[in-house]
Amino acid sequence: MVLQRLWNRVPILTKDFVDEGIISLASNAELTQNALHAFDTFVAIRTNDSGSSSSKIRLSKNRRRQQRTKHSSTIPKVGNSGNPELTVNDYFFEYQRLHGYAHGTPKLSDAPEVSKLKHALQTESELYFHLLGGASSSVISSLIQGGIASLDIWAAIQKGEGAYHKDHVHEDVLLSGVYYAKVPEGSAPIIFHKPALNSEINSKDSVTIYPKEGQVIIFPPWLLHGVPMSENENNPSRVSYAFNLSGAYADPWGLTKNVEEN
Repeated sequence: MVLQRLWNRVPILTKDFVDEGIISLASNAELTQNALHAFDTFVAIRTNDSGSSSSKIRLSKNRRRQQRTKHSSTIPKVGNSGNPELTVNDYFFEYQRLHGYAHGTPKLSDAPEVSKLKHALQTESELYFHLLGGASSSVISSLIQGGIASLDIWAAIQKGEGAYHKDHVHEDVLLSGVYYAKVPEGSAPIIFHKPALNSEINSKDSVTIYPKEGQVIIFPPWLLHGVPMSENENNPSRVSYAFNLSGAYADPWGLTKNVEEN
């Protein structure tokens, strides 16, 4: 486990669940297969029913704000959405959100491996705040133990040429992170951008992390991040589980913003 501060102030926690025995290799393989099965099923259904209204999925208000683009609600082809701002994974995310994240996707909600991963991520999120110290630690512990804070988790698939994830933040949540179940050779990294007073992004003020299978990365939800576009048409699937810790709190970003500003 490593807690580091990007640019000497932004707290990032990385930990290898497989190496530390939290998730077994067999469980990690099941997490990979469950996510791919859910994704492939989603694509097949939406492709077959592309002419019906049931195949139309609209992005949430927050997701639209993150994407900062107009879009069609029609599910795009894998690897080529017809809109450079959106990928099929964006629609896969929205499908999970509308159906209650993993709990609305049977292949994920019924999998004991997903439940185990979710529990481990919640424990790790509480540890993250404990390591930061200060008031945030006791606040999070009380929110989690009181059942006020909960963890939402969803599968994410980056597959084929053009797969990427636009730079974005996670609004109105306490904490965010990603667990990497499958990271084939040549997979795209995750890139974090240094917070700035204006909206311009300077590539020199970015940190690139090439994740490994079994690794979790936890970070403040206000930290701008994304996945660069793949140029490999035959690029195998990169499988991850993204998550947010959410709960009723007047200033959810403040729990890590205040620490960052000290």
